[in-house]
Amino acid sequence: MTQSLTEFRSEYLELMLRFLWRQWSALGVAGHAETGDCWAIDPEALLAFTCTIGRYDSRLFDEVLDWLVTNERFINVQRLKTVMRKEGFRGGSTLAAVAGFLAENGKKAKWERLAKGRAEQENDRYLFQRPDGAVLPVVGNPDPVFKEYGWLRNPVDLRGLSAEFPPYSETSLWMRLRALFGVTARCEIVLYLLVNGKCGSSVLARQTYFFHRTIQDALGEMTRSGLVVSTRIGRERTYSLPDVAKWWSLLGGGEELVWVCWPALLSALEAIWLRIQPPAFAELPPLLQMSELRKLMRDTGAEKLARSGVDIRFPDAERQPGMDYLDALFVALRNLLR
Repeated sequence: MTQSLTEFRSEYLELMLRFLWRQWSALGVAGHAETGDCWAIDPEALLAFTCTIGRYDSRLFDEVLDWLVTNERFINVQRLKTVMRKEGFRGGSTLAAVAGFLAENGKKAKWERLAKGRAEQENDRYLFQRPDGAVLPVVGNPDPVFKEYGWLRNPVDLRGLSAEFPPYSETSLWMRLRALFGVTARCEIVLYLLVNGKCGSSVLARQTYFFHRTIQDALGEMTRSGLVVSTRIGRERTYSLPDVAKWWSLLGGGEELVWVCWPALLSALEAIWLRIQPPAFAELPPLLQMSELRKLMRDTGAEKLARSGVDIRFPDAERQPGMDYLDALFVALRNLLR
């Protein structure tokens, strides 16, 4: 093995934080990260991921809060709950505190469904951590809203610099469609069909994280418009947009966009981080570290990454020999996040 786990752990966190800055900046968060990626950003999956990884960068976390105050009406809370549950994101108690903060700032009717009261934990915990695992201390009294949910942090002081999402960016297309059609499953249907062409309702439901019946009902109504067409081949019915070029002419560009199943991808990255982050894991013998990561990838990680659709080849947890597996896994994760 050419790189120690401790070295990779530090690099992995830095790459994930850079990735988050880049994605949120593309949606209007105040920052200077370079954008221009060839995908539309999934706001619910990004927020779920930030509730875990964003705790290692207090400035990023608070800029996202600032952005949410301006753009929260375009977040689908029901879909967010589904993404969290189906993919097993671990930042639920942090998300509850974020929802409580938004509910206290004039968004109560929408966000109180996620703000379930104080998190069920024995003691208050510090919200922010440094990359080495040390906590970020609180100066003076902690923020009262976050403390209600069991998190200690300095009082939130938003700068008001984050903007509305950019209306002409390809990466913000998910949000743009919601501004055009409303925060409904129809946005995800149009986006998926634009990028992938024809598919069935079951695929749409799995890829967009809506109930199958919700997708079927929406497709049934959308086909009445003539702008979505259905074709039956045997027992299978597929759906498509008859003139994609006109859609892109209306929306601007986009022909090179690729579809990424963000909940699957980001939950896999989160699971890997949570496995390697504890200091006790770094103290394990390298062979045991390798065994633990093999098990994680074999149980859930490889399947999630395959469902994500990213064009990165990951090592086979069953066949890659010996310690070479860790090196190959580190290279794949590095390439993915870069």
